[in-house]
Amino acid sequence: MFLLESSAASLLAGLTAALLLGLWVITYKASKFRFEFYYLDFCAGFLLLSALAFGTLGTFGVGVTSMDNLAIVKSRLVIMAVAAGAATTLGVLLQLAFASLAGIALSFLITCSLALAVHYLQFVLLLGRGVAVFAFGSALLALIAAGIAIAAYSAYVTELGASSTVPANAKAGAQVRQTAGLGIAFGVGGGVILGLLFFVLRLARIGDIEMQPYPIALFGGIGALLAAPIYDLFFMNLSVHSSSPPRIGRFFKASARQHLFGLAGGLIFGAGYLLLLLAMYGENPEAHLRSVQASFCAYGGAIPAALYGIVVLKELRSSRGLILAYLSILVFAAALGLSLFAE
Repeated sequence: MFLLESSAASLLAGLTAALLLGLWVITYKASKFRFEFYYLDFCAGFLLLSALAFGTLGTFGVGVTSMDNLAIVKSRLVIMAVAAGAATTLGVLLQLAFASLAGIALSFLITCSLALAVHYLQFVLLLGRGVAVFAFGSALLALIAAGIAIAAYSAYVTELGASSTVPANAKAGAQVRQTAGLGIAFGVGGGVILGLLFFVLRLARIGDIEMQPYPIALFGGIGALLAAPIYDLFFMNLSVHSSSPPRIGRFFKASARQHLFGLAGGLIFGAGYLLLLLAMYGENPEAHLRSVQASFCAYGGAIPAALYGIVVLKELRSSRGLILAYLSILVFAAALGLSLFAE
């Protein structure tokens, strides 16, 4: 199978993964599809990319192939790889739900900041690894960045309420506050789940015989697609945007363009997921991306996503919201930079 053989190649793969894991969301905005329906196509695209890579790159070379590796690993690792894919895409779904309420910039900043903080807290407290002062410092900065982004979200919600055609009354105000609270709950939930990604991947990787990146990605895609209808059923009944749940029939009546954008989003995300795995688990230990570098690549995609939302989509109009969003980006970037010294 094709694996990376140098630290430079792994670093390049990781940085490319960061871009892909942040910019897949462009396809969501372009699709103009409800996030619940987009997510179904997204998971199908994720599995499609993983299966194609498994059957092509995973068979290259004269050494052990992905199929050979899969035949000798324990079933426990397969189960954990499925769980990793299902958990990761649940975090993505919560991120999408939040983005549908708060916009891409703030949803990615809040979710990824919290994910980085959770990652480093469990990195030190559960695994007992790393330089504690830098790990805790990075986690603290990430929490501050999340707090600033939440303040920007409050300004955003207030702005929407002020521009609404609904008369200002107690009922309308309560509805605005409820929507804001729901969005923050999605962001916190998505951040916690995505923050545990490396812990779950570690369980899927380590055994008597290690599972290689291509089988991990393949079963991650299978887990994502199997769990997608269950997750979607919950969100459809929750009715994030209206009092009446969306009808599943609308998914099948959508245009080919909308379905293709969903598939494209899953393909891009799947490519980022696989590149991150390849960077973390190269041909030899010297080619492995360190844990802190991998976390930089996994969560650093929030910065290009946030800039896309602010600059291209112009999601924040008020000066206060823009200032807070840019400040959150700066603090989050500082947290990422500090994290590089955490191991």
